[in-house]
Amino acid sequence: MKKLISLISLILILVLVGCSSNNSSILRIGVSSIGSNFHPYYYTLESEEVVVDLVHERLFSTGEDGNIIFDGNIDEVADLKSNINFSIASLNETSSTDSEYKYVISIREDVRTPDGTEIGYKDVLFDIYYLLDPSYKGPITLNTLPIKGLEAYIDGVKEALKLSKTKSQAALDLLKVEGINLKGETIEITTTRKLTNEELNILNIHIIPLDYYGKSSMFNLKNNRFGFQKGAVEQASSLKGIGKYQLASVMTFDSYDLYLKRNNAYYKGKLKIEIIKLTILREKEYDDDGYRIQGGDAFYLIDNNEIDIAYVDIDDYLRDEVPRYNMNLELNGDVISVLELEDETKGFVYSTKRIDKETLEKMNLNNGFDFINKIDQFSLK
Repeated sequence: MKKLISLISLILILVLVGCSSNNSSILRIGVSSIGSNFHPYYYTLESEEVVVDLVHERLFSTGEDGNIIFDGNIDEVADLKSNINFSIASLNETSSTDSEYKYVISIREDVRTPDGTEIGYKDVLFDIYYLLDPSYKGPITLNTLPIKGLEAYIDGVKEALKLSKTKSQAALDLLKVEGINLKGETIEITTTRKLTNEELNILNIHIIPLDYYGKSSMFNLKNNRFGFQKGAVEQASSLKGIGKYQLASVMTFDSYDLYLKRNNAYYKGKLKIEIIKLTILREKEYDDDGYRIQGGDAFYLIDNNEIDIAYVDIDDYLRDEVPRYNMNLELNGDVISVLELEDETKGFVYSTKRIDKETLEKMNLNNGFDFINKIDQFSLK
């Protein structure tokens, strides 16, 4: 009951804060839709992935082509203001033969959960084995990688589960993937052939902390235990991560708003935006006299001080409607402005009072999700 009251209190505080147009650390974004499954190993929608990427961090950084950057600069202090690609871990191919390739994952030492727990090899091994377990039924296909001994491991788990409870646990404790080994503080993965860029990107999983999603008491390398019961992975409800933001509320059937609160323990530093509020742009609703009372297009919500920015279609309706809100009766005025993207059919409408156009243009945006992904480059007036 105390936890429920605390959650309700937090949401109420966030709602009240979000209504303030003078707070430069609250960003309110209008979105056309968003899902409700934000577990990094079970989400299926692109809109859910946006939230997952804010709350959880992937192992490796990627370049503009979307492929993994092998040198993750893990020995340097990470800095949001730098153009360097810092990552939680670096990946390097160390040796190869005709039938074996070795990839080494090295983890940086300054990544922590919001409550101060260090992230290390235990978390990464937990994540890898979680996704390789035959009972995992999510969309991530780590088990398709040609890891040495993986097929034998999966078959072994399945066979062990057919035994009695005592014999089953003893048999499970003998099992590990031959091609996954701990070398000091690094994890060495041996594959039976060179991984393609697509396969390397499959390996670039979100890191979910063992302390949040598994059980530390069940992690024991001597007995090949990795923080969960083999053959019975669970979809934890924690939804905590080590990314830029933390979920402060979960969207429900009656709630059109989702709040994310800045993670002050983020290893690259604190972002300027403290709270992000995602609001679904819903259908217009009118009172008995025909006056609109809520919902509908983003222009109304900006004028009504409910959102700051939204990704929209650039069409005749927008070109006719937006000027009505501005004193100069143009697309860019004192209340609402428009940023058109290259294809000229999509763009952003935003509050002129809250958002600086020059700052927005420097972000080199491609779509609405791109704006959220680049939130670390953004600040409000």
